[in-house]
Amino acid sequence: MWELSSNRSHLRIGLDGRNKFLPQGTGIATYANSLATEGTEWLVAEGSHGGRAQLRAVRYTRAMIARWQKLPTEVAGNLRVAKDAFRLAQVHFDIFGRLLELDGACLPDVMHWTSPLPLHLAGVPNLYTILDTIPLDHKTRTNKRRFYRILQAIAASADHVVTLSDAARGDILRWLPGLAGRISVVPPAVTVAPLPDLVLAEILQRAQLAMRGYYLFVGTIEPRKNVAMLIRAFLAANPTRPLVLAGPDGWQSQDELSESADAMRAGRIRRLDYLPRTDLTGLIQGAQALLFPSLAEGFGLPIIEAMALGTPVLTSRGGATEEAAGGAALLVDPKNAAELTAGVRALDTDNALVAQLSALGIVRASQLGIDRQTARMSALYASLL
Repeated sequence: MWELSSNRSHLRIGLDGRNKFLPQGTGIATYANSLATEGTEWLVAEGSHGGRAQLRAVRYTRAMIARWQKLPTEVAGNLRVAKDAFRLAQVHFDIFGRLLELDGACLPDVMHWTSPLPLHLAGVPNLYTILDTIPLDHKTRTNKRRFYRILQAIAASADHVVTLSDAARGDILRWLPGLAGRISVVPPAVTVAPLPDLVLAEILQRAQLAMRGYYLFVGTIEPRKNVAMLIRAFLAANPTRPLVLAGPDGWQSQDELSESADAMRAGRIRRLDYLPRTDLTGLIQGAQALLFPSLAEGFGLPIIEAMALGTPVLTSRGGATEEAAGGAALLVDPKNAAELTAGVRALDTDNALVAQLSALGIVRASQLGIDRQTARMSALYASLL
């Protein structure tokens, strides 16, 4: 999918909407949505033409690829449809080792791919967002070699790359030094606002939680999120409030949760799977604090979302998380169980610290408003022309 916008200094900006309509979107979907403006058109580039097995079975001859890579010029309402462009691009890359080039009429002035997709739009400047190099620097389920090859292909063809933090920029340049001079940092915008009291009360009641009566972790349960260490430190701190883990199971999630079984039975730790956006906002707003001692992030969107909602934040010292926190969070060494334990105890007993972090966080979040992001992206788009 892409979005054509005429509201950015009269430029028509194409945004892929790969994540926009996902039923369970993550921070990438939030980021992509934050780039959109009113009065936009969406190109739906992934349809229902066959399944993955069927798509692979046809072996993707060059003629078949050419048949599908031409973008439609007709618009049905506010949608343009080009079937299977995303899936086709992935298999095309596996076969030919290069980006799938799309062309068509009524092109935008700039094409912005909001994640590292192996796609390129002919005839206009192409901007890519590379959020991080986590699959290259840490153990994940992502195929490291393939991911690196896609990044190399993007670096070779991109007019410019944007990322969300100076830490991520440094990591990207370590792997792709050829991007020096073609990479900019534009932090993401805060897009959440406090919920009305009645809405918040209803969300907490459904979750059987009390206002400021729990701690919260938000994210996929996987090793880089440091959930096992968080559980160990939390139980050692023995706070008066339970810990709620809100997010779906990810790679090696059972290993991360292996020490929590007894605590879950006792109600000291609770699991909630993926939540609708409004419900998640309510849980963040109602928490005593967000506990986010991640080992690796490209930015750490939950940090600034919690701050915008007045919720204190504990997060990792160093890297993108400290950068996102901007001096408004309680920072700990995420690999030091004793330090993490002490941080949880402080949030559970030091009311003055909690109030201070809440106030500092609101100020920090105000520095990352949507208007600021829009202005910086508009200037970047214009520079590419």
